[in-house]
Amino acid sequence: MSKYFYTQILSLLSCNTSIKYGFIPYICNTLCKYDLYSVINNVLVDPTTLPSKYVWKRTVKQLVYETEMWRYRMMTDSDFVRFRILQPTISPSIVYMTCCRAAHRNFMHEVAKLWCRSCRLDSLTLCQNCNVQTTDKIVHLVCECAATTELRTKYVCAIACFGIEFISEILQLDESMFTMKLMDAPLAPLLNNNENKDFLLISFQFIGDCLLCV
Repeated sequence: MSKYFYTQILSLLSCNTSIKYGFIPYICNTLCKYDLYSVINNVLVDPTTLPSKYVWKRTVKQLVYETEMWRYRMMTDSDFVRFRILQPTISPSIVYMTCCRAAHRNFMHEVAKLWCRSCRLDSLTLCQNCNVQTTDKIVHLVCECAATTELRTKYVCAIACFGIEFISEILQLDESMFTMKLMDAPLAPLLNNNENKDFLLISFQFIGDCLLCV
């Protein structure tokens, strides 16, 4: 790595330069776009980690191709309207990380299916529990159905450990956003990583119990 390139990269990372355009910023922005910035960070710490030309070309080709294909699929396929909100980047799914224990694997399957369910709002479905017509069966079960009233009460009690302010904010969301929040949509109120995993595990259990009422 040339001394000039090394100096410019360090200046850009430390915000000691007003240069926002040009070769170096373009490289950094491109690396960020395809989640390759860690390679530069590793090389700055240990120059021996610089990958060979063959390895680098293979890595770039794979990541750029996969990223572009993934973005195209997310934007053009109506099955992923919800999914692209819940999973905006190529990374391990929060559903998998939350349900990594064997006892919780049944939640993973059910919640993952909900992420990609149909998003049509032009047709009505009759709830077999309360005879109410709804455009979204899951939202109805989680927020409205008379058959899940007791489950909703238990759920609110279960998330009380996250504080009154958190409960107050989450209950102010409209029904659709509330349901999305329970599946980890990036909506306020936010929790730290550990608390969020606990919240999602409780939420996934609640959604699963609601689905059993069908």
